Amino acid sequence: KAIEAKLNADTTNDLSEVIRLTESALEKGLDKANIEFANKLLSSTLLQRASETTKRIFVNLTSGDDFRQRRRSILADLAKVVKLDPKQSQAYLLTAQLNLLPEGDLKQAREALDKALEVGIEEAPARAKALVWRSSLQEQPEKRLADCDEASRLAPGDAAVVHAHGVTLAEMGKLEAALTDLDKAIELAPKDGSTYEDKAKVLVSFGILGNHQDSAGV
Repeated sequence: KAIEAKLNADTTNDLSEVIRLTESALEKGLDKANIEFANKLLSSTLLQRASETTKRIFVNLTSGDDFRQRRRSILADLAKVVKLDPKQSQAYLLTAQLNLLPEGDLKQAREALDKALEVGIEEAPARAKALVWRSSLQEQPEKRLADCDEASRLAPGDAAVVHAHGVTLAEMGKLEAALTDLDKAIELAPKDGSTYEDKAKVLVSFGILGNHQDSAGV
């Protein structure tokens, strides 16, 4: 019944029914081969439900409590996924994404990103995104830059990655290199207003540092 329900699943309610049927089958008892199959079915369906509900987490929100409850429910699904399949990188990435939202647990986000990168993320764009996310949580500038450097190697044409690399360079006082990155990010995504804002900040810093250096020279 669970397999048939999964084949015909179109909505999150359908996925919930697959999960219910699979958990019921496991509780009633299965042989070793069917237990393994049922756990894979359960893990993939939980991950699919978590992914779908994450996409719509802000849709028709009624309150802050509603948002927090939605996040708790999705995180509970993801916790079950990694218990069943500890190498499921997508579950760790979703866990990090949810905890990077307002009022999230940044420690849990960092741990999830570390785990996702450790178990392996095959797709270069997804790995680059994880590295950029982790860089924002690094306390040491050198580690932030190391994550951004790797992300840039993996996705040199991703505007968000190039932007993050430029911002990190600016924070380290490497303003010329930062401007180069930010200009490239603007070429890649000319409608992203945040990149223009960060470029303006760097230009202001250039002016302040330039004036200071001129005064020192006098």
